[in-house]
Amino acid sequence: TLTMADSIPEDTTTSEPLDWKIRLSDVNVSDFCLKLNSASKDSMWIGSKFDHLALNDADIDLGRGVYSIASIAIKDASANVDMGQSFSVDTTKFDYSHLAFQNISADIADIRCTSFGDVALNISLEERCGLKIDTLSLRLKMDTSSVSIPGMEIVTPYSNAQVKLDFDYSALIPKSNGKLAARARLQLGRGDVLLFSDMLPRELLSS
Repeated sequence: TLTMADSIPEDTTTSEPLDWKIRLSDVNVSDFCLKLNSASKDSMWIGSKFDHLALNDADIDLGRGVYSIASIAIKDASANVDMGQSFSVDTTKFDYSHLAFQNISADIADIRCTSFGDVALNISLEERCGLKIDTLSLRLKMDTSSVSIPGMEIVTPYSNAQVKLDFDYSALIPKSNGKLAARARLQLGRGDVLLFSDMLPRELLSS
């Protein structure tokens, strides 16, 4: 269990940078828990449990700030995220302040972090309110000037969505030539919409 403070004193000590290189070929961990919480009044608490986690071919170069991981596989995991002290008594509705995920499986591949980032993600999970994500697949590429999502797909028993995005950071600057292009296709089923009924207008739910 780790407790995190909202602020820490400025580090005024001097030290030489660590020029370490770390190589991990195969790491397999079974049946472990990780808990994080903040010390503030409106505290955040994160708890997770992993039945199995496997990591393959990780290279970490602290001197150059270069990191790469060939793959991470997570099987039969669960996670809770709670923000604030008040809890909803209705667990049949989605409560973004108190999330409880179970049956999490994930495959993460081609993780590279240098001046750019690149990652491929496939995940499935369930939330206690009844939301079930059969497939969440994502390819993300980013560097110092842009972010690109060549393809993202979300599939539930009732809904599905596909998204593509190309975004230059300079597009936020007035009169720049930065590119912002997005394409989305969305089909929402009533079974998923009702899980978020507390956040939606009644006129929409009665239609």
